[in-house]
Amino acid sequence: MTREKSSVPSRRWFALAVAGLIAASAGLITLGARSIVFEARLLKKQAEERLGATADATTARLRADLEALLDPVRRAAESWRGDLVSVRRLAESGFFYLSAEGRPAWPRPPLAAEPPPDEWAPGPFEDDLRAAEKWEFTPGRLGDAVTLYQTLLSKKPPPAVEIHVLKAVAAAHRKLQRPTEALAVYADLADRFGDRPDPAGWPLGVLARARIADVWEESGDRARARTLRAALWEDVLYQRWPMTAAAREKTLDELQARLDGADRRRAERRRVEAWRAAAARFWKTHGAEAPGWRSRWGSGRLFASAGGWVAAAPAEDGAVFGNVDLDTTAWVSDRLKNTPATWDGGGERPADGTGVTRTLWTVHPPLTLRFSAPAGDAGASLFRQRTRAFAGMIALSLVILAAALVLAARALRRESETAALKTDFVANVSHELRTPLSSIAYIGERLAAGRVRSEDERRELHDMLRLETDRLKELVDQALDFSRSLTEGKGYDFQTLDLGDLAAEALRRFEGQARARDFVIAFAPSPNPAPVRADGRAVVRAVMNLLDNALKYSGETRRGELAIVADGREAGVAVRDFGVGIADTDRERIFEKFVRLEHHMKRTRDGGVGLGLAMVKNIMDAHGGRVGLDSAPGRGSVFTLWFPREDTKA
Repeated sequence: MTREKSSVPSRRWFALAVAGLIAASAGLITLGARSIVFEARLLKKQAEERLGATADATTARLRADLEALLDPVRRAAESWRGDLVSVRRLAESGFFYLSAEGRPAWPRPPLAAEPPPDEWAPGPFEDDLRAAEKWEFTPGRLGDAVTLYQTLLSKKPPPAVEIHVLKAVAAAHRKLQRPTEALAVYADLADRFGDRPDPAGWPLGVLARARIADVWEESGDRARARTLRAALWEDVLYQRWPMTAAAREKTLDELQARLDGADRRRAERRRVEAWRAAAARFWKTHGAEAPGWRSRWGSGRLFASAGGWVAAAPAEDGAVFGNVDLDTTAWVSDRLKNTPATWDGGGERPADGTGVTRTLWTVHPPLTLRFSAPAGDAGASLFRQRTRAFAGMIALSLVILAAALVLAARALRRESETAALKTDFVANVSHELRTPLSSIAYIGERLAAGRVRSEDERRELHDMLRLETDRLKELVDQALDFSRSLTEGKGYDFQTLDLGDLAAEALRRFEGQARARDFVIAFAPSPNPAPVRADGRAVVRAVMNLLDNALKYSGETRRGELAIVADGREAGVAVRDFGVGIADTDRERIFEKFVRLEHHMKRTRDGGVGLGLAMVKNIMDAHGGRVGLDSAPGRGSVFTLWFPREDTKA
């Protein structure tokens, strides 16, 4: 109790010292942090003033370069007239045109599906059609068929019937070698029904012009036919008529097969397809924003997209757009090289947060430039050095403070644990010594007073006196042996001994105590010698401790086993009991000093100070061996002392 009271002031002084140290450290850290903040503000202001002029000059130079990127698309917008010549010029430049509402205009997007042809409903004209078709395929009656077809046209049939009749009349004129009449019919078909689809998927304007080229070729005017086919191929390529992508490709292939310059035309088709793909990407990304562009553009704007920048300029009722063929990040980074600037599309922003910003509105979204002090700036460099030094001092102070607190806390805990262990040890030893001393005093008093009724009673008292004396001696020897085992090998007399002889000696010494408690120990010696390097007295004491534990904790089962075992290069002494067993959670604790498990203490009336297994472990550590344990609650325990064998050493 006195020792516990004496530790209270030391804890209070320790707490006061720790509090003072923490307060002093916090004050120093606060003062240092405030000075750094003040210096940082001053340096930031000076840096911003120096950066102002540099930022303005760099921004003006970059703005001029951006305006130069817009010049080509501005020229294209100025020359836009909405005709095929303008469309070709756009395609050759890689530009495209959107309406004011943001809808695709040039290049026209392909149809998602072929439009259905006009519904075929001949009605009252069906009989005339059948008669004309009959004469058309009757030899010698083709002229009569033309006359009947023309009579039918004068009756104003529906469009589907009229288109069918015009195609039949033109074909009949070609068969009758009437090229002028056939050309007139095909021209009428193209002019009046050019955008209507043919059942084969071709617009009638394309079909009629292709047939006109065929008529000219049949008439011997091949040059005129080639010129018309080339113009028709170009019209289809640039989507003059609405067609699906599949129908357009089929038409181009058929026309191209009858034209010269196939390689050149394939190259132009690839270029136009790339043009369409670029336009499609832009529509997908920015088409929804188009209606509001013109009010914010001025004379032009560069728009960010997945593939880089897109240049745009107003043109009549819409706007002309074109991809800027450059790597945006590399282009901006190259122009900001050797300048104290970073931007929101690349580079690292300054960690200290100092700098000035400039915004370029020629780009959408606006391009923000951030100018920071260069790494070699003397003021910034000195500030960073001071900051790092101060941060290092703070970190070192905190580490030292934390280490001191941890060490002090461990020392206090160790002192408290040691004091508690010593208190428990004294209480346990006092309790264990009181019982045999009381018995010896009582027996001595009776013998001295002559209160003995018979000689048998006297012998019984002498036997009890001897047993209690032996018990007292064993307690004292156990404490002394444990103290000697703590010397970690000092004081041991190592010799080469047979482990079986040592186990037999331990059993011989323990037999009297076991017999007195009706406890039977079965010994299984080894048929072969098991030589080990050991201190015989210490090993015998360790085995006896294990036998004593087997006796104490066997419960109703009054038997145990002692055996010599071998495992390769090791030999061991195994002591088995059939008692309460040991839980996995207690396997480490039972080898600590002064530890006795509560549920074990409830099952035995034998005393103890909790030193037996701790002493066994110390003895085995000094011998370079180990203590094996195989146990489970309810099925007993097997303790094995493993020693290195002498006869297996190289």
